Amino acid sequence: MSFLDRRIAAASLVSAVVLGIAGVAAATGMGQDDENARRDTEAALDEAVKTVAAGTGMDFVDRVTTVSAHAASLHLAISLGPSAIGAKAPAPAQEVVRSWEAGLVEGAVGELIRSDETAMNQVISGAEVAASESEGPNEEFSSSVGYIATGQRFASESPEFDRAAARREMEKALAELGLSVVRMDEVRPLGVAVAIEVRLAPGDEPGFTLDQLRGRLLGDPMAYEGLLLQIDSDRGAPLVVAGTVYRTGEGGLWSAPGADTRFNALHGGHPEDSPLG
Repeated sequence: MSFLDRRIAAASLVSAVVLGIAGVAAATGMGQDDENARRDTEAALDEAVKTVAAGTGMDFVDRVTTVSAHAASLHLAISLGPSAIGAKAPAPAQEVVRSWEAGLVEGAVGELIRSDETAMNQVISGAEVAASESEGPNEEFSSSVGYIATGQRFASESPEFDRAAARREMEKALAELGLSVVRMDEVRPLGVAVAIEVRLAPGDEPGFTLDQLRGRLLGDPMAYEGLLLQIDSDRGAPLVVAGTVYRTGEGGLWSAPGADTRFNALHGGHPEDSPLG
């Protein structure tokens, strides 16, 4: 039995006990409101998942269900299929990539199902994630959502957003920093999130930190709801893989020996000079 299956089984046992008690309550005329609320929540979750999975590049979303419903938020089970995003990331960095993808799902789903909650972790507490890979071992891990404001609006959500122009601006900013684009993938859970692999120029030492690079790429106002960066050496060896999801505050970081100091790479965080601070 997998890690995710064990978590779901344990939660299901608790749910069975709760449902048994609810059944007794229902027999005495109590608990019907809770049952109706549960059904409404499941229906809203199903609809939100369909919307997110239908977004451009989001075909790695396999299944999203509720593991448990706490008083204040939902805990999800997310199954992800194989993904081409971050395919060249080294094996130790794959959890960073898949965690970024899961965070995009959590943030978009949470935004769609929220009502009057002011923080995302009041909507979704986190998730148990199982990610299958076309090659190599599958990934299983837990995620948690931060105290991040709901209702955020990113420039890429606007019908007026020019994705081609924005991409040209990103490529220009990268070139000014001495970086060339190896690969750029866009996905659209609600707004646009971007995964970029870049390469240093031959013999070049970076004159920027990881956060400064994020700030140049995201813009002001912030254009993207998520950013996944892979920085390679001039010979193509991965140095840093860093992912951040701005709807949930989730972030992950992998770095080759010495690269964390070289790029002042920190876990999570917001880009310097960003409107989220």
